[in-house]
Amino acid sequence: FTIKSQEAIQKALEFTRSAGQQQIEPVHLLKAIITEGESLIKFIFQKVGANLPLAVQQLDREIASLPKVSGGEPYLSRTSNDVL
Repeated sequence: FTIKSQEAIQKALEFTRSAGQQQIEPVHLLKAIITEGESLIKFIFQKVGANLPLAVQQLDREIASLPKVSGGEPYLSRTSNDVL
């Protein structure tokens, strides 16, 4: 993985932990990518006029709807592995 992708995975891990979840899902990765400083995806979202704050709110709602698990270390879900 590149440095940027490692940073995105680390940020997604933080989002997963803070939400009390165990699986790092694509929604965590997407939130990490679009909230990261100077990512290409964030640039594209801005170029097409996407409402980034609204997108982040929707991602937060989706993350909140995922199952919560106590204990255990977070890991990449099968879907996230496929995405990467």
